[in-house]
Amino acid sequence: MRKLIFIFCTFILFLSMAGLSYAQQGVQVGIIVQPSITTMRPAWLSESGDMFDPDYNQTLRTSFGLQLDYHFTPNLGVEADIIYSPQGQKFYMPDTAGTYRSHFYKFNFVKIPLLFSFSTSGSNAVLLGSIGTQIQIITHAVDEYSNSDHDITDSYAPLNLGFNFGVGIGFYLAKHAMLTVMPKFDVTFLNYNYSDYATEPAYLSKSPVSTCFGMALGIKFVKNENTAPSQQQIN
Repeated sequence: MRKLIFIFCTFILFLSMAGLSYAQQGVQVGIIVQPSITTMRPAWLSESGDMFDPDYNQTLRTSFGLQLDYHFTPNLGVEADIIYSPQGQKFYMPDTAGTYRSHFYKFNFVKIPLLFSFSTSGSNAVLLGSIGTQIQIITHAVDEYSNSDHDITDSYAPLNLGFNFGVGIGFYLAKHAMLTVMPKFDVTFLNYNYSDYATEPAYLSKSPVSTCFGMALGIKFVKNENTAPSQQQIN
């Protein structure tokens, strides 16, 4: 938790400095909330064939965070976000007696997407998009079953890399404020920390896949006087 607070405070300071230094050079800052469908397919399940035969259920979680977007032209730029993202996977798996038991993999991530961004021109609405890589840090992970949480954080490497993509629409609410609506998708291959389990099957070395597909809703504050529409244009 202290690491999470440190990362958050550092990012806030970075946003403040960037906003002061580049207020007239295309900096945009924002906040987002993203309800999502998430999946977590552990390698030890997916590679074990009919041995466990898990039954996966749809899993809904919500993430939130901050955005920093610097447009070096009116239409192209770079973006760095910091997102707190609870994710996971609900599934049923048979025990040794053949009885299906409920499991809920709960992972808490800090995601740092590093993206190329683009936007079209428009007086009331613009098309937005972003694509790039993503740093995904595991802060906590549990497997909830038998009415209790079993900590599995140490089973995974803390630092992982993935891919992030989104396309959506921005609606100007005022001269310097924009409502953004963007379907986003990201996928990350988590690194299973199998080095301490030399006697376990070889499939543990394969990367479990974490995916997240959701609707990112945000408010973006446009700092660039040259790209934001005038009040007359909005009216």
